[in-house]
Amino acid sequence: MATSKPSRRSTLKPCWYSRGVDNGPFGVNVPPARQQVDGNVQAFQALDTQNVLVLGQDGNLWLEFSPFGVNVPPARQQVDGNVQAFQALDIQTVLVLGTDGNLWLESSPFGVNVPPARQQVDGNVQAFQALDNQTVLVLDRDRNLWLEHGPFGVNVPPARQQVDGNVQAFHGLDIQTILVLGQDGNLWLEHSPFGVNVPPTREMIDGNVQAFQALDNLTGLVLGTDGNLWLEHARFGAPPSLSFTPASFTVGRGLQGSVRVNISSISPTDVTVTLSPANANIFLDALQPGTPAMVTIPRGDTSAGIRIVGVLSGNSSVTASAARFQNAVLPIIITR
Repeated sequence: MATSKPSRRSTLKPCWYSRGVDNGPFGVNVPPARQQVDGNVQAFQALDTQNVLVLGQDGNLWLEFSPFGVNVPPARQQVDGNVQAFQALDIQTVLVLGTDGNLWLESSPFGVNVPPARQQVDGNVQAFQALDNQTVLVLDRDRNLWLEHGPFGVNVPPARQQVDGNVQAFHGLDIQTILVLGQDGNLWLEHSPFGVNVPPTREMIDGNVQAFQALDNLTGLVLGTDGNLWLEHARFGAPPSLSFTPASFTVGRGLQGSVRVNISSISPTDVTVTLSPANANIFLDALQPGTPAMVTIPRGDTSAGIRIVGVLSGNSSVTASAARFQNAVLPIIITR
């Protein structure tokens, strides 16, 4: 499930560093060889084997250094206080969400001033995910999801585009592709451009979803509201598109024949496809030449048939379009 906090085990207050490779395999001794890092821990993020960001239950965020297991807590520098969530971009840069809902980009050196040098990214923030040091996904407390861009600290909020609304959770795969879980339990894969239409171009992955984790743009783990966990596979990375079968018609003048218009993924709702003759030469389903026709691809299906009744003269084409789908063109070639 998308969240602004790093991985955590909420029932484990001490933080341990277990080294299965150096001190023997897992499964032999429980617990394995380990060194305690800290106690009273709420959340953490390992930067490498020598450096760990640790959020205490008191809301203080620390950068802690090895060796671990000698002193508890170990050598450390306070990053900030009153912290709700955080994400390290590297050992010198951390995004910090305060308990007041303000999101900050904070920079080293840490431990000198608390808070350190920082720029405000946004306010009224519920959750966030940094995609890089200039691009952050921000879920506000109104459940609107935004893609926000640096420079930060100049304007609050910064330059941004709305991705979607009524969002429960999210996970950005990259700057152009975002998994979004709606408050209605529907899980979507959404594609740029953002800020033009809300919601943007998207494909439904599943419904009645409680939590999820993307493994890549083709595979995800999905936890249903019934407690069942699924490994799901789909063309998650491809924007939905239309196509024709056959891909082109080569025929003599006065043709008649059937063509199927297809969608690239199973749709959660009926898809209305508009078929537009490129010029007055083409009849679709016996309509007047040049008049758009419509065909409905039912929910759960991927294609529907259309009829081309005649071509008067010259090469032509049919364009299929549907809301939030990439258009398709069927060339019609007259041979004689």
